[in-house]
Amino acid sequence: MKARRTFFLDLERSARPRVARGGGAPVMGMTHPSEGFQRGRGLRFSAGGRGLLYWNRGKLNDAAGALLLEFLLDEGDAGGILARTFGNYFLLSARPRGAECDLHLRFYGHDLRLLAPRHGERPLRVRVSWNSSTGFRLSAGGISLARNVAWHAYLQRSVPLEIGGAINELRPHRTRWTEVFHGWIRRVECRSAPVERPSVSPREQREILTLRATPPQRAPAMPRSLTLVDFHDPPIVESPIRFDSIPDRPANFRACQRAHPELARLYHGARNAFEGVLAIGRHIANLWPHTSYWPWPRAIFEERGDRLLAGIKRGEVCGMCGGYAHTMEEALWALGVPARRTQVINHSSLDVYDHFHDKWICLEVDNAGGHAGCWLDSRGRPFSIGELIVLLERDRGEPGIFRREARHLSLGVPCPGGSIHYAQPESWARHCYLFMGWFQRRDYGVKEAPKSWWYYPRWYLPSRLDPHSPPAGQRRVSDPRHLYWSCNRVRVRMDWRRAPAEIRLQLEPFQAQFFDSFEIRVNGQRVTHRDAHFLWRLNVGLNACSISARSQLGAIGHPWRALIIRRR
Repeated sequence: MKARRTFFLDLERSARPRVARGGGAPVMGMTHPSEGFQRGRGLRFSAGGRGLLYWNRGKLNDAAGALLLEFLLDEGDAGGILARTFGNYFLLSARPRGAECDLHLRFYGHDLRLLAPRHGERPLRVRVSWNSSTGFRLSAGGISLARNVAWHAYLQRSVPLEIGGAINELRPHRTRWTEVFHGWIRRVECRSAPVERPSVSPREQREILTLRATPPQRAPAMPRSLTLVDFHDPPIVESPIRFDSIPDRPANFRACQRAHPELARLYHGARNAFEGVLAIGRHIANLWPHTSYWPWPRAIFEERGDRLLAGIKRGEVCGMCGGYAHTMEEALWALGVPARRTQVINHSSLDVYDHFHDKWICLEVDNAGGHAGCWLDSRGRPFSIGELIVLLERDRGEPGIFRREARHLSLGVPCPGGSIHYAQPESWARHCYLFMGWFQRRDYGVKEAPKSWWYYPRWYLPSRLDPHSPPAGQRRVSDPRHLYWSCNRVRVRMDWRRAPAEIRLQLEPFQAQFFDSFEIRVNGQRVTHRDAHFLWRLNVGLNACSISARSQLGAIGHPWRALIIRRR
């Protein structure tokens, strides 16, 4: 490893941590713990004390790297947080457990637990290595554990590292530390590449989710007088076949909001956009039980939302899966939230754009069985229909993957008449999510057939369909990612106007249906802005800015965020 690509803090030689090989600096000159040093043991941390906040000068990011620590627990020491990245995507803690030490690593929502032996006065050396495409590994005391996962790395140029605790308040002269480590820390070393690579077998490699966004953007360069503490700008996902599934009719959507004000109360009254979508789903699922209808009522697929919901409330409209999906389309689009009825095998499902997680998700509201709800991965992020199909396709070759990777979050709305079919959510998923397709929305009076796009997994094509001759009206895609794109996002470009006092932000909405304005928050103050340029003036100290796209119907898209410290 080249020296310029790594640095370490030697915490046992002097009254101040010794920085070597590559450099590093405390953020804003923050004070250090005053518990003293001992050669062979290091720096003493204690409950109720302080930790260290160090800027690693670009040697650490969430795409690939390694962290090595040496620490010692005396008898009676309670341990605590050894290290945490500012932004909390990485957290390593140690707790004594008799003759062993319980090490707990949390990385991007995944966890590893390791019991390492303690040997009296000899410090315990811990190593953590990670790579965004192959996973992460935790090693200590000759024991090693790895997990093969994939994540979207933002590749920030510098990530402040909290050592010996977690910061709860960062404002100058008011800094507060929590969960401070109770023990000795001797050495902290940071590298820009893994020191141990998780062994990835072909089977493990296939278990890494294949549906990933486009390559992430790097955080912008900062002048030396500024420190970029947090930067949130997830990749904006493009699609070659992007189109809207609902015509441009905001006046009708406003009429739906006026006729049914509970929709806005449920959505905007929730803690976040994801909880708001679930609240709308729960409301629609409880409006009527799953029923059979004959003859087929045209209204259940093509009626406007204000009249459709009124008919349901009066008991005049019955519904099966297609009725629930269409009603959800109308209710969510009336709030400015994109949604589309998506066909799977023998069932009409629903894709909804979740502004909180910044992705399309599968949400079932048909209460015919125990499947009304959504599926979450191990990080708590909801699956889209395409991701479920890919996961179930992998499960065909290696049984058990679906059960390990997905859990069902129920809306809690059972069918009053009892379960009709596939009462278990997993059975329902295995029956339905075999392929997917959706039709562009067609209104009254339109005679030509609507556009439709379909994805079939590899195993389905040879036995069921001719890949060279699709059914009439179908357009095929070979990758389900083509069926998903970002909605209601803002592209932000940062240009320095008069560094370090001002940043000129260039703003451009992306796939922002019924776009009205940019909602900008600077240091907690909200600003409504419609121009494509915004001047962000920086104060000395902390500066926070977030920018979202606001719809004419009230929906607020996923935010761009930056947190910058200006030192002079």
